[in-house]
Amino acid sequence: MDKKKCFELGRIIRPHGLAGEMVILLEVDNPEDYLDLDTLFIEKKGQLSPYFVESLHLQPNGRALLALEGIDSIEAAQALSQLAVWLPDSYLPELEADEYFLHELVGYEVLDEKIGRLGVVENVYELPTENALVLTYQGAEVLILMQSQWILNLDKTAKKIEMRLPEGLLEVYTQPQTAADKDGEDEMEQ
Repeated sequence: MDKKKCFELGRIIRPHGLAGEMVILLEVDNPEDYLDLDTLFIEKKGQLSPYFVESLHLQPNGRALLALEGIDSIEAAQALSQLAVWLPDSYLPELEADEYFLHELVGYEVLDEKIGRLGVVENVYELPTENALVLTYQGAEVLILMQSQWILNLDKTAKKIEMRLPEGLLEVYTQPQTAADKDGEDEMEQ
């Protein structure tokens, strides 16, 4: 299975009991949409391996108990602990025209209304208060919050995000620190 055509459903946390059942954290908006799975993919060393689902029972806090065919001991379950679980994109729910999945934004071109092209989204961090786009601009990794007032247009067809970034945001990442800045940091540390 090609990882580029899949999304990360969650992560196996740990074994549950002695018979191979596992606790999985479902990192999706509606975990109940995925209760009837027949197959899922587990990422091992960058490759996706298929597993047949025997049972999946929701628990509180986005967790579920998962039983897989062929995994019938605590040792076998332990070997899968902390591994990511994936599904093909075809399992994703349908979206409205103005909606998107965060993982879809990877590869989108980011443009600022004044500066122009900034770079391509390399990753999207899901932060507690706001999601952030990650890209490389002038050789530096830059995080740009996805605040609605900064996003002018998100074009899914052209794979472009047009933004109005606040003055000085990019300079925080690209300007070298001055000696005065470093002295100020040293004073704060003392």
